[in-house]
Amino acid sequence: RHFDTIFSSQVWQAFEQARQTLSRTTPDPTLVTAYDGGASIANGLARVRRVDGRLKLSHVVLPTLERGWKAARGTAETIAFRAGEPPAVRRGLLARGERETFLLYVSAGQRLSVRVDEVAGRDVVVTVFQHTNNTPLDARAGSGVRAWTGRVRFDGTARLTVVRQRPGGGPLPYSLSVDLR
Repeated sequence: RHFDTIFSSQVWQAFEQARQTLSRTTPDPTLVTAYDGGASIANGLARVRRVDGRLKLSHVVLPTLERGWKAARGTAETIAFRAGEPPAVRRGLLARGERETFLLYVSAGQRLSVRVDEVAGRDVVVTVFQHTNNTPLDARAGSGVRAWTGRVRFDGTARLTVVRQRPGGGPLPYSLSVDLR
């Protein structure tokens, strides 16, 4: 479900209802309307087209900021998990000039991996700093990267800041994956 940031719960619900109705002998016409080469789901919320004999998603009405996007918070969020647990994933949306900060307790010797996904190029990057003294974990971590992995050399709090670098355009969704071993 890599599309959770983009598809609202309304879209997922419509997909599930369409799947259920399509499995019936007579589909519910209020949920799925067939047309030449495809179908409309939930009154145009999504459309599928037949491509090479298979149905492919061709159109989805995306939610507006008010209807499901998780915009940047004004305060830092603490990511709490133990080393060895599955990676923590945080999804969000950054408008022009916005950044999002996450705090994570680390111990010296642990391997920390952070990765920004679901963005193009360097539109959104992450910086990794020791929180208490504002020191980057290394030069790459301080300059902003899409992915960083390294050994932590201190006990304390690491600060991960997701930064939007693309100057124009609308809000950008992103996914941040954090792993600690």
